[in-house]
Amino acid sequence: MSSKTTPAMTNEPMRIFQSFLRNTLIISAVICLGIAGLDAIFPFHPQIRSGTVVTDNNGKALTAFLSPDDKWRFPVRLTEVSPVFIKAVILKEDKRFRWHFGIDPLAIARASLANLLQGRRTSGASTITMQVARLLEPRPRTLWSKLIEALHAVQLEMHYSKDEILEMYLWLIPYGGNVEGIRAATMFYLGTSPDRLSAAEAAALLVVPNRPTSLRLGGDDASLRSARNTWIERLRTEGILDDDAAAAALSEPVVLRRTPTPRRAWHLSVRLASASATDGVVRSSIDGTMQHAVEALTHRHVERLRMMGITNASVIVVDNATRRVVSYVGSADPTDVPSMGQVDGVRAIRSPGSTLKPFIYALAVDRGLMTPRTMLEDVPVSFDGYAPENFDRTYMGAMTMERALAMSRNVPAVSTLERIGIASLLDMLHRADVRSVARQRTGLSIALGGCGIQLDELVGLYAALANGGLWSPLVWTANAQQRADTVRLISRPSAYMISDVLTTASRPDLPNGVDVSADLPRIAWKTGTSYGRRDAWSIGYNRRYTVGVWVGNFDGSGNEMLTGSQCATPLLFDVFRSIDHSMDDRWLERPASLDLRFVCALSGLPPADSCTNQMLDAFIPGVSTGERCRHQREMYVDRTGRRSYCTSCLPQTGWIRSMELDMPAPVLAYMRENGVALRMPPPHDPQCTRVFEGSLRITAPSDGKEYVLERDIETKLRCMASAESDVSTVYWFLDDVFVTSTPAGSATFVTPKAGRHVLECVDDRGRRARCTFTIRYW
Repeated sequence: MSSKTTPAMTNEPMRIFQSFLRNTLIISAVICLGIAGLDAIFPFHPQIRSGTVVTDNNGKALTAFLSPDDKWRFPVRLTEVSPVFIKAVILKEDKRFRWHFGIDPLAIARASLANLLQGRRTSGASTITMQVARLLEPRPRTLWSKLIEALHAVQLEMHYSKDEILEMYLWLIPYGGNVEGIRAATMFYLGTSPDRLSAAEAAALLVVPNRPTSLRLGGDDASLRSARNTWIERLRTEGILDDDAAAAALSEPVVLRRTPTPRRAWHLSVRLASASATDGVVRSSIDGTMQHAVEALTHRHVERLRMMGITNASVIVVDNATRRVVSYVGSADPTDVPSMGQVDGVRAIRSPGSTLKPFIYALAVDRGLMTPRTMLEDVPVSFDGYAPENFDRTYMGAMTMERALAMSRNVPAVSTLERIGIASLLDMLHRADVRSVARQRTGLSIALGGCGIQLDELVGLYAALANGGLWSPLVWTANAQQRADTVRLISRPSAYMISDVLTTASRPDLPNGVDVSADLPRIAWKTGTSYGRRDAWSIGYNRRYTVGVWVGNFDGSGNEMLTGSQCATPLLFDVFRSIDHSMDDRWLERPASLDLRFVCALSGLPPADSCTNQMLDAFIPGVSTGERCRHQREMYVDRTGRRSYCTSCLPQTGWIRSMELDMPAPVLAYMRENGVALRMPPPHDPQCTRVFEGSLRITAPSDGKEYVLERDIETKLRCMASAESDVSTVYWFLDDVFVTSTPAGSATFVTPKAGRHVLECVDDRGRRARCTFTIRYW
């Protein structure tokens, strides 16, 4: 009997397949719609709460901060993790991670069969995605929890890429206690970063998550070594490691041990972490090796000062080329509570002492008012009641600008500021973003520290000097680009002149017993000591670095032994010796626009024909003054040279023309009072009846001012007058009552009663000056 195949029989398998396919698609669609519906009803968009870790410029942790839920957990990117570790994790936890949709049916089937044959749970089927879901929302290990994890795993696959899910896993891997994630593990167990893992370290960290409590981290744990070596062999078998790499890994010792929480550059880390928009990893600009050295130097230096009652110091180091902050020490010891070590001295607003003087002189140079050899007055002065004094309360009559700056004389600096105007200095500080000074009311005392400034602001100013007068903001993070908004504060020639002066080694702010030439790169530096000796400063720079040092007590207490030269400069020198190993003495490049000329040694001005004593001086063509020296003037004198005449008293015979010294009257008076060996102009003919109006002036007290004196302490008011060079004696009257007579240029003191008073002085040529003032006692 022959068999025949009907068309219906031929199409039957096709219909069955089509029906199966249709039903599968329908079921899949229902499942997808169900999952989508569950995702809409029960959304799963996890937010991982992270701590913050601040690293150096190479990625090594400086300081770490706990997450809000008190976990050592930090974000990580795949590009920041060793490729060997990533491949090993996928091999160990989920070989088909790249192919499934959160659930691995093959793994479920394998685990179910194994558990059924063993009669107990011996194998799990959790994918990496499911583990992420469980780590994000821990639940009891039940079947219902597994179903929820599976649903969440699918939801994660719907909303995140495979790389993002893998990053979450690396972020959350448990490593015992409150340590989570590969970044925290490498930090606490290896003291390194995830991208620097060796193959042996990667294999060891692969083992720990499965046994975070049973493994003994620290010594050469046999069980840890055995488990690590097993995985190294597995990685070789799978082709992740070649034979040489595996052999090297097997010979490497096991070095996993819990290390202390990193606490370096603590104040900067707090500063950067608080300024960071999100929690995570902040890579600072700090050079880790340099930071360690500067911290140690600062700590040792303060320990030596403690016996003097000085308890803290702050240091900041800036790379001049990039403006990156490469070292930052807020205090000698952040854990020292009695000494207020938690305070960040770099950001504290303190009086800068004399550290702003270089910028005052630089502005004057750019105004054409002076050059390094210009002669300045160093005599007692009064500016509308403000009478600055030098640090040692002595005066030198006259001195060059470069000597006044090198010796940090107060009176010439204040006088220079009065000439250029306070507004000029404040404008420069504003353009340099020195915000702390902008918030204060200031006067001429700003030249001597009568304001407040931060150490980082001050170092930024000096870095501008090192960069030829160009200022730009400091850079705090490694990935930040140097901002293009550079500002020219002073000209390059002016910056060079000031820098050259500040390299002078023979000066009073050189620490006792210190040899500048001993192992010290060539640097320019300036010290400062605030009023009351509350703050000691030393700021220095060379071609490579600018270093700022502050020393003092954070409670604001003064100390009679605290000075910038003796307490801050030794630490500045130590820091430079430590960080600038090349000892490169090449200095700043001399600007082409700077030139040299001969000037009179007595005035610092271009010499006149009568100037026989001359010296070289730097100047800026077209800017520096071209006024010729007039330190001598032609006078009519008798043949003995003992008296001079004016046109009113000039006799018909018996006189000659003579070139006589004609320096400012206050300078000549000071020199005469202090016995300086100069040939003074002869006094004017005492029989002359002409009175020279306006040549006698009371400089202290100030006319129309009120002075407050202590009632219980005998406080005297200083009286001074500026007289011509031919005056030898000044007579003083208070309220028309004679008080005393003094040599010209000398001060006298009175103790007036409360109320308004009239002070008058008369010189021996009959010239008069008067002023009024008011006294109030408290």
